[in-house]
Amino acid sequence: MDSYRFGAGRYIQENNALDFCGEEIKRYGNKAYVIGGNTAIAVTEKRLCSSFEKYGLAYCMERFSGYPSVQKIEELKAVVKSAIGACGESKAVLLANHGLVASGVNLKKAFSLAVNIEFVAEMQYRTMCIGQPVILTDEQMHASMERSKTYGQK
Repeated sequence: MDSYRFGAGRYIQENNALDFCGEEIKRYGNKAYVIGGNTAIAVTEKRLCSSFEKYGLAYCMERFSGYPSVQKIEELKAVVKSAIGACGESKAVLLANHGLVASGVNLKKAFSLAVNIEFVAEMQYRTMCIGQPVILTDEQMHASMERSKTYGQK
């Protein structure tokens, strides 16, 4: 069974999940940035790329592996900078086998974004522990975002 993580705590765990990764990623934008070890990329690249192309996504597959060292840290820093650049207007990226990277105009904003994403991921995980979560449609999400703009204001 395939199992892959998308966005803030969203998981797909179904047979042939690789074949519809493009559809899932399309929910978040038009670009996919995948970072993984040599083996992970080798066994998933063909199916992932096919799925990305099917859904019209621009994508980049980045190989990163090895033991922690100053050189590897510098390489990872370059990968993170590239990932942030590949995200377009997004301010966060999830690096496979590394975790969340968030950016902002200052440290406080970047940290706040990271904390928020971690909170949402934890809520998603807890929801999935008690059953299948209800996924909002794009229209429902838009309506919810509009309502939240004035929530708690008089």
